[in-house]
Amino acid sequence: MKLDKETEIEKLISSWAWGLVDAANAGVSATQALLHGVAIAVQDQVVPPGALAPADVTVSGTSFTSDTREIVWDTTTSGKGLLTVDASRSKWVVGFCGGKTLDLSGFVINPGVTLQNGFSVIAVTAMDGTSFSSATKLVLTALGTEQNTGMTWYSYPSTGAAFPPAENVNVTVKDQWGNAPSLVEGIAATIVVPYAFDKVKLWSLSNTGARVAELAVTNSNGKAGFTISPASNAVWYEVQATAGSWITETSRETIKPYSQALPQISTRHGSIVLSHLGGSNIHVQVVDSRGRGFISAFINATRTYTIDTRTWADGVYMVKVKANDKISVRNIVIQ
Repeated sequence: MKLDKETEIEKLISSWAWGLVDAANAGVSATQALLHGVAIAVQDQVVPPGALAPADVTVSGTSFTSDTREIVWDTTTSGKGLLTVDASRSKWVVGFCGGKTLDLSGFVINPGVTLQNGFSVIAVTAMDGTSFSSATKLVLTALGTEQNTGMTWYSYPSTGAAFPPAENVNVTVKDQWGNAPSLVEGIAATIVVPYAFDKVKLWSLSNTGARVAELAVTNSNGKAGFTISPASNAVWYEVQATAGSWITETSRETIKPYSQALPQISTRHGSIVLSHLGGSNIHVQVVDSRGRGFISAFINATRTYTIDTRTWADGVYMVKVKANDKISVRNIVIQ
């Protein structure tokens, strides 16, 4: 969406520290941002060819899935929202997930009971490799609610409240923010990761990232399973997997039901390779880091299509491919 200088200045007059000028001022709703990437073209910047304006995106329902299929925000149960991220190097579960079993392309997460009625945050991140299939070191983050030592809570404006505060109540701490250290709820969860169970080790970590204690890894149908709990006194854990221990049957690339239909974008020396195209009238767009349209073309290709990048200037380019109503987007670095 576009935002000219005059409009930006006008909006800045009524902005404040927690409400600066953003895409909402140009007509983008919060739910639209759950479906597609959002960018503002300020004055003199060109809107990329094929970019969607806010009026082009219709949002309805109670569950929202991004165009990459990696992010899902589910608000089907009122007041119990759940955000999941299922990407090639990161898996997230954020929200009211206690007692649920969530399978993120082979990473199976089963959070337990928490202080806030099942609300917790669990993330698994690959620290090396190009994806989980080649990673050997993962960091698991798992926590519930938190507060500072000595923080005092009130039901707005001034009625004292216990911690954690009740749901659906406006709260404040006034100026009583407390002090260090932060008090963070450790949570219970069982987790299965798609690596051979006898090739995986697990440690709880300190707040500096140092290993504290090695924890048990169990055999879960050949995959590595483990249990974390508040007794570990940790919110971070290190998972170490031997190279080659990834169990490919559960990989996103091999069993994802839409993987063959979703266009793939990869790089080779001096070129960008588009694959899994399977049809005609495929729209290919490339935009540089300043939002300027670099390529916008319709192609016919059943399997692969190669774009020569040898003469391109160094920089970051966004490549977007739409084929058979499936959209893939990837940032490519040319250097």
